[in-house]
Amino acid sequence: MISADGALRLGRLELRPGFIVIAVLGCLFAPGLLFMEFLAAAALHEAAHAAVSALCGGRVERVTIGALGMEMRCESWRLSYRAELAVLAAGPMMNAAAGAVCAFAARALASEPLYVFAGVNILLAAFNLLPARGLDGGGMLRVLSLMAFDREVAALRVIHFLTAVSLAALGLWAAAHGGFNAAMLWIALWMLGGGRGE
Repeated sequence: MISADGALRLGRLELRPGFIVIAVLGCLFAPGLLFMEFLAAAALHEAAHAAVSALCGGRVERVTIGALGMEMRCESWRLSYRAELAVLAAGPMMNAAAGAVCAFAARALASEPLYVFAGVNILLAAFNLLPARGLDGGGMLRVLSLMAFDREVAALRVIHFLTAVSLAALGLWAAAHGGFNAAMLWIALWMLGGGRGE
């Protein structure tokens, strides 16, 4: 079923219009199987969130795939703060573990695709640990704030803003030195826009 905002909904799975555009561009311009490796790493990430959520008594409401990756929404009201922290940490931990295993396997087998998949997983883990809204790192800071102060402290907004500005500055610096990567500026703009899906 196609919703009013153009998203394709299949049960609890929602494909946003931005994903279709990125998928086409990724298949056309990404070298080799890089785009598919990013999708596989993102699927591992979300599967880890879903598994830990289920173990903690949560329930997946919807999985949204958009231009900037996958996002899973759970019934977090059922979860304690510690359980919510575990769910948030599960995705990056899965990617870090997959990256380490693939790196060792790639070295043993001299496999370039495994090296690339290892790098993709480690990059995804590091990115998701950034302290910004919409990412696991920002979510963990929010939960820690609720645990410590029973509210979201104002410093979280400042940290989010500084993270976005730092990424934008890094992207502009890379552009000035011949290493322009539109993705970094795009992500920074997404963060400055609130870190929500398109």
